[in-house]
Amino acid sequence: AAGMLKIRRHQNTMDTNTNTKMSSTAASTSHGSPTMLLYVTLILLALQLESIQGFVSLSSSSTMRPSSSAPLDHQRRPHYHPHRPSSELTAVKKKKGGVPKKTTSGGGFGAAPAATVTSSGISGQSGSGSKVLRKAANNFDRLRKDYDVQSCCRDVYVRSPLNSESTFWFVGKIARVPRCETTTPRPSEESDATQAEFQHFCQAAVAQKRLILDYSKDQLRPQNLGGKYASTLEVWLAPADSEMDAATNKISLQKVTGRASDLPTTWDPNHVGYNPEIYIGDEVTKGGLRVERDENGHPTKKAFDVNQSM
Repeated sequence: AAGMLKIRRHQNTMDTNTNTKMSSTAASTSHGSPTMLLYVTLILLALQLESIQGFVSLSSSSTMRPSSSAPLDHQRRPHYHPHRPSSELTAVKKKKGGVPKKTTSGGGFGAAPAATVTSSGISGQSGSGSKVLRKAANNFDRLRKDYDVQSCCRDVYVRSPLNSESTFWFVGKIARVPRCETTTPRPSEESDATQAEFQHFCQAAVAQKRLILDYSKDQLRPQNLGGKYASTLEVWLAPADSEMDAATNKISLQKVTGRASDLPTTWDPNHVGYNPEIYIGDEVTKGGLRVERDENGHPTKKAFDVNQSM
């Protein structure tokens, strides 16, 4: 609207100038010759044509070009995608350095050494909440469920001669995949078979000896097995689930011998397990099951039944 108003004003001005020129020319030539009159008329027509061409040019430029007073968004609009997520419209600067580093818990003071499972058994620091102890307990449960208890399990006792030469503390149970026997041993071979079976479980105890002793002296009974008493700890075995017979002096214990380095090269740690003893109530302070035996593991007192006085 403002552009059209300017065009009309310009047109009126041009018309006024043209009329003024025509009037002045006519006045000056009113008394001249016809030839002069024709010449003046042609000049006036040329001026009129020039005025019309100027008007057309001004109208065209005003129509093609927007007014400077028009809003900016009517002149140029950026491309916009209303359905694109805002995250795609924002440029994000990528961080240098490639793959981020993994955060790991550091060692230092108070950090327990990591327990490891080697080809020859279990080694390293262990405890009542450690990963190795949980794995050993899970293995025990699996083996006890899959096989006959008497053929795959044994009870475990620990003694510290520095603390007491005759006291053996019950500290849990071990399990191992049973031996493969293709034939039943003859009576004359029973002693050899029994010894072979004991050695079979000795290997299972040796493979987990570090785990068993660490748990016993650090978690279960540090008063009698830890500290200054820990240097002479021994592991002894008894038949599976024989706690009552051991408490009533009806069975003997057998000492575990051997070293982890003597285990077969094909040893599989997953074929053994350990179920630790856990104290509850008064056992935490007074201690749990322990039995009295001599140097060879035999009872020091006569056997008795639970309904008889000692």
